[in-house]
Amino acid sequence: MSFPLPKKYYLLVHDAARKVLGTDAEISAFVSSKRKFQCDMLINASATDPEMTGRAGGGDHSYQREFAVGLQRYLGSCDVVVRSRRLDVVFMDREVLQLALGAPRRAINNLQRGEEINGEPDWTRRNRLRISLGYDEDLFTNVCDLKMNIAARLMEKFVFDTYYNSTYHGSVEQFMQRESPPVTYWQAHGYTLAREYQFDHHVTLAGTISQNFAKYYGEFAFDNPYCPGEDLNTISSVQWLCKAWKQIPMEDEEGNVRELQLGTKQQPSHPQS
Repeated sequence: MSFPLPKKYYLLVHDAARKVLGTDAEISAFVSSKRKFQCDMLINASATDPEMTGRAGGGDHSYQREFAVGLQRYLGSCDVVVRSRRLDVVFMDREVLQLALGAPRRAINNLQRGEEINGEPDWTRRNRLRISLGYDEDLFTNVCDLKMNIAARLMEKFVFDTYYNSTYHGSVEQFMQRESPPVTYWQAHGYTLAREYQFDHHVTLAGTISQNFAKYYGEFAFDNPYCPGEDLNTISSVQWLCKAWKQIPMEDEEGNVRELQLGTKQQPSHPQS
């Protein structure tokens, strides 16, 4: 796919979206300013916000499909493909325009920059804010390779095995939502490390992730690779893990990082937000 896309494609999608949504929608195009893991265009409107009109958490993508059907009516021979938080408009020459479906600015305190996401402690609510800036987490997870994904699951399992206590944390679901960082947090660590160093095995990558977390958490911000400006260390469950680590450290008394247990028992994992 060429970059940037032909200008006529932006104009075609803009005009179609305006006809469907009316004048209240804010439509942006990142023609020359598009950043990594950012969509080509962004719509901020009530009709594209899953939390408006009681659609939050539905998981059936009905609001995307409703908008996609309306958009398809004006795009003729283009195919409109529904994704979790965006639409892919596929043109006849197979060029793809990614259209982010964000919340109206007034509903997210006029969010303009990634740094402003740091005030939201709940990781389950951050994707709505990221996509409202045009950044799609799915574009990031799609480039994470097998080593990164396995290492991230090992870290998630390690946190669960080490810190979960049903007496204090309630149900497993409550722990995974409130105290355990999302698996994408560990994927972001693996992605960042793999850009600087070569790892031949997921165990080596997982060990390096745990070492870095134990050594550097609280000392430096962790810039989100798929939403610049957002500090992933401001997520409340990450901060909880830091406090828990001080009581049950990842390092032993000699300063060595505790060995990750690579068991085969299946552990609960985070639902997709």
